[in-house]
Amino acid sequence: MVNKFTSQNESGVSEYQNISKIAQEKYFDTLVEGIQIEEDWKIIDIGCGTGNNTFKVSKLVGKDGRVFGIDPIKERIQKARDVYQRPNLSFHEAFGNQVGQFEVEFDAAVSSTAMHFLSSEDKVATFKEIHKTLKTDGLFVFNLNRLSLLTFNKMDVIAGKLGCFDNFYVADTPAELEDICHKAGFRNVRVEAKDFPVKFENTDHLVRWYTASMHNVGYEEIVAKMKKLYEEDYPNDSLDDPVIYVDQYFMCYCQK
Repeated sequence: MVNKFTSQNESGVSEYQNISKIAQEKYFDTLVEGIQIEEDWKIIDIGCGTGNNTFKVSKLVGKDGRVFGIDPIKERIQKARDVYQRPNLSFHEAFGNQVGQFEVEFDAAVSSTAMHFLSSEDKVATFKEIHKTLKTDGLFVFNLNRLSLLTFNKMDVIAGKLGCFDNFYVADTPAELEDICHKAGFRNVRVEAKDFPVKFENTDHLVRWYTASMHNVGYEEIVAKMKKLYEEDYPNDSLDDPVIYVDQYFMCYCQK
């Protein structure tokens, strides 16, 4: 399952670059608040997308630190390279199980809104590779969708009808996540549940964020299909009113 996403068209990437600031940055900020990033640290951001969060981390580690951002979607990596340049920052097209290619001992590995794309088996394999790259006592922090709203939220129901979740998200319980981390060699594992109410200007705004976040190649086509289904399934809803979408996540912290 680790090779699910390798490309996304330009409109989807550009939309994600802008619209991910609404929610994904909030998820990332909440995650890294749980650790104390120090100057001169070497950090890898796994599933960095278009680099919004990776860039912020590069400022935290200072000129003597170093930050690597990796993502399997080549168009997102190119966007990150185009938008963000710092001497201590670099972006690379790679999957999470390829972190060893940099031959760097990292103080921390971070991953936001990415690990729910891996099966439990792939998580163990990927986490083992991450474990190898960390210094002794190095930190691995990640978050992933809890998926408990998938049968209740309107957007999730519509996406399910379009088959957007087929072999897409993989939900693990807190106990399963702890077990996965332990199998990969980590200790001091902590899993916390966190809800994120996200406000959108209107339904179109929500649909565009939701679709860009699903990494679809045919971005505009999926947007049109989702809006059409929404209008058919919920004819009494106003498409112009502000919308609150509640995203539910697990925040996970562990140490080598």
